[in-house]
Amino acid sequence: MKKIRQTSWARALSALLALGFLTFTGLAPAQAHDELVSSNPTSGQVLEAAPDQLELVYSGDIMELEGANQIRVTDSSGREIQQGEPKVQGKTLTQRLTASDRADETYTVTWRVVSSDGHPIQGRFSYSTGAGASSSPSASVSPSSQADQPAQASNQQGAETLPDLAKWSILLAGVAGISTLIVTLLLKGRRLK
Repeated sequence: MKKIRQTSWARALSALLALGFLTFTGLAPAQAHDELVSSNPTSGQVLEAAPDQLELVYSGDIMELEGANQIRVTDSSGREIQQGEPKVQGKTLTQRLTASDRADETYTVTWRVVSSDGHPIQGRFSYSTGAGASSSPSASVSPSSQADQPAQASNQQGAETLPDLAKWSILLAGVAGISTLIVTLLLKGRRLK
C-alpha cells in the first residue's frame, strides 16, 4: 500500500512540474516582438542628396499581407514622396522614393508593419539632405521616433502593453495554482502517513 501511495505521489509531482514547465515556456516566446534594427538612411542622418529608396531592416521576417505594411515619407511641406507599395524580402522592407527638388530638406518616415508573430509594430524617424528644412515641424526628432532605439520605436504607442499584462496575469495565476496544488498534496501526504 505504501508503494502505491509513493507512486501516485511521484506521478502527481511529475505532472505538476510538467504543467509548470509548459506554463513558463509557453508564454516566453510571445513576449518579444520584432523590432526595427536598422534603416538606410538612419534616423538623424544628413545626406548630400535625397536617396531614391528607403530600406528598413527588422529583427524578424515581415509578414507579406496586402496593405498591411505601410511606409509614408513626407518632406517638410507634408508632400508624400514614396512611390508604390513597399517591397518585402524576409526581414527587409524597401520603399521607392521620388527625389525632392529642394537641396536642403528634412524628411519624416512613418512606418507600420506586421511582424513575424502577427503583431503590428510602428515607428517614426527623420533624416535630412543638405542643411535640412529650416522651419519644419517634422524636423524635430522626438525620443519616440529614434530608429536607432528599436524598442522605443516598436512600442511607441504602448499598443502591446495590455496583451503583455494579460500574459503576466495568466503566468502568475498558473504559478499560484501550482503552488496551491503542491501544498495541498504535501499536506495530504503527511496525513496519510
